[in-house]
Amino acid sequence: MGEGICRKISGSVRILSDLHLGHAASRIDRVADLRPLIEGATNIVFNGDTCELVYSGWRPRSEEMRDEIIELCHEAGAAAWFTAGNHDPWISETAWLTAEDGRVFITHGDLVLRNPSPWSRECLKRKRELLALLRDRGEGDGSLGSRWETLKMLNQTMIPDEPVAGPPKYTSPGLNALWPPERGFQILRVWALQAHYANAFAGRFAAECRAFIYGHFHRPLVARKGDRFICNTGAFVAKTESLVVDVVDGVVTAREVVRENGEFRPGTEVGRYEL
Repeated sequence: MGEGICRKISGSVRILSDLHLGHAASRIDRVADLRPLIEGATNIVFNGDTCELVYSGWRPRSEEMRDEIIELCHEAGAAAWFTAGNHDPWISETAWLTAEDGRVFITHGDLVLRNPSPWSRECLKRKRELLALLRDRGEGDGSLGSRWETLKMLNQTMIPDEPVAGPPKYTSPGLNALWPPERGFQILRVWALQAHYANAFAGRFAAECRAFIYGHFHRPLVARKGDRFICNTGAFVAKTESLVVDVVDGVVTAREVVRENGEFRPGTEVGRYEL
């Protein structure tokens, strides 16, 4: 596999995902408010959906905030790493990262499901087209690289033909998430089964990994499946919670992200695993 697809990190790592910089619903108004999450880290992984590159109305500010976060990392002496997400597919060619000699596997999370975002309105709108693409592609050669190529095609298919400023506004966040009913069903199904899906994916494509870190589903999770640590880092959008994960000297630690005086910082530990 080419280095553009998979990259290896040496040294300590801090992982965040789904910042959705520039999105109208992002809880991050100023990149500077992330400083406490950046300082003290050697390598910062922004694990997909860091910013909004799909919707045209949000893209200019989102790109500015991406540049600001790179500068913030530089000021803090931290190396910034980016994996591609479905909202920022062009931010990086990297689909996944490994650390601790492959014992830690980091990917945005849309690779976990063959249909990467079954709850999205674009997916529901173009279901037949997506299913046809999946049938035509099949499992490819069965490799993770082949799955990545299929994912890129699926995500490209779900980009709106005429990008707009953002998705429709609803009177209630609950209605936005749970209407129409099929959207709500898919969200609840994925949330209920995400640990199973993540572990099955890791067992198939990254069997050597002992810790699997992902985002995408906007639902924080810390779980154990056999001897594997599974962690979803949640999201920084309204009505969601987020986690920050550190990998230091063979120990994986997940902490809540809390907001104090407007700044985001690591809070209470919610999970620890020794590799």
